Amino acid sequence: MHQAVSNNKDVPDAVKCNGNLSVVYSNADGLLNKRHDLKFLMKSFQKPPDVIAITEFKPKRLKHQLFLSELNIDGYNIYSQGLENYDGRGVLFYIASGIKVSLVEIPSAFQECLFLMIRRSESNGHSDQLL
Repeated sequence: MHQAVSNNKDVPDAVKCNGNLSVVYSNADGLLNKRHDLKFLMKSFQKPPDVIAITEFKPKRLKHQLFLSELNIDGYNIYSQGLENYDGRGVLFYIASGIKVSLVEIPSAFQECLFLMIRRSESNGHSDQLL
């Protein structure tokens, strides 16, 4: 369900972006029935990732409207695109609650895309990263 880089075979680590931000990505092909797997995966990391990016979080045959409350993970804020409609599969980001995030409006031909500017404090100022 995930892609990660491991320094130790027993304990996976999240992928690092520019050495600052740890990110885990998954094409979930429906997240509701895999939430427990995701939470179990989170416990296996030495340090929880800063960002969890998930594509196709909605099931192929959506039977009822999803709500963000069904997808919550403690310690993370959720940003999503495609939750409100029945078309498409959706894009979802979990961002650690201590990280400042701004939505960025970028014209795109793709319906299912979400651009976020992440600002993370560092000892020598701020580090901005666009996801």
